[in-house]
Amino acid sequence: MLINPFYASIIEDDARSASLKRFPYAVIYRIDAERLQIRVIAIIHHHRHPNWISNRIQ
Repeated sequence: MLINPFYASIIEDDARSASLKRFPYAVIYRIDAERLQIRVIAIIHHHRHPNWISNRIQ
């Protein structure tokens, strides 16, 4: 994510999801190009219901 933050899949609007390799979690984040920052929205377990992600992003 630090090397290329654009590699992750876009899941909604400009939010992206990157899965962790060793653990069943995903990092949901947005890229702030003006400030050159990654803003983490949530770290979620893969068994979490997808609607939870949509509600969290908004």
